[in-house]
Amino acid sequence: GIASAFRGGVEVLTEFDEKVADIQKTTGLLKKDAAELSGDLFKIDTKTSITNLQQLVEAGGRLNITGKKDLLEFATAADKVFVALGDDLGGSADEIATNLGKISSNFGLEGEFGIAEGIERVGSGINELSAKSKAAAEPILNFTNRMAGFASVVELSDIQALGAFFDEGGQSIEVAATTMNKLLPSLATNFKKFAGVAGKTPEEFKKIAETAPIEALKLVAKGARNNEEGVFKLTETLESFG
Repeated sequence: GIASAFRGGVEVLTEFDEKVADIQKTTGLLKKDAAELSGDLFKIDTKTSITNLQQLVEAGGRLNITGKKDLLEFATAADKVFVALGDDLGGSADEIATNLGKISSNFGLEGEFGIAEGIERVGSGINELSAKSKAAAEPILNFTNRMAGFASVVELSDIQALGAFFDEGGQSIEVAATTMNKLLPSLATNFKKFAGVAGKTPEEFKKIAETAPIEALKLVAKGARNNEEGVFKLTETLESFG
């Protein structure tokens, strides 16, 4: 009845105001600006609830995004990915947006393309791989987060593709990421052993491993596949990586 509808309306307004306060905490905005920004969220053409949109703004604040314009841009872009992949990625809107923002920043997409396009590119890569393979979106995102330490020398698309490869093969993402975090640096430090498998001189392989570790990994895999002795050498070398 009317009383029930009234109580529901009061609860919605109360939650809205609570989220305005939460936005203030993470963004440093004044109450008036946080309220105005929350009001602007209603203009986004989406099926996402206003509460979840406010959570996206909160996430932007935690990622040190400042100013109403940039925070609104972040929330709008994160919402597009949340709508497209939210059910597949798992977690809350806040958690998903935070992960997307960290990846975009770590891999230099935010600096190169801006806040909105950086996030959209992260989501687009995950969406494309999960659509074209049997890999799921959440493990790809998980693997990418775990491999952020290589952002300066490895392309995001290569990391995402590796995550899809491991998930499609039924590998534990945690184990795969731990192994890769040990293996990729070792390609350069143990370059003499890997060079033999890859069919390169030690000097050639070391240079590739230091500047493009994924390419070095591909050379090792190709060399091992094409050569029985290479398989033996590679197996012997990889035993220490689990």
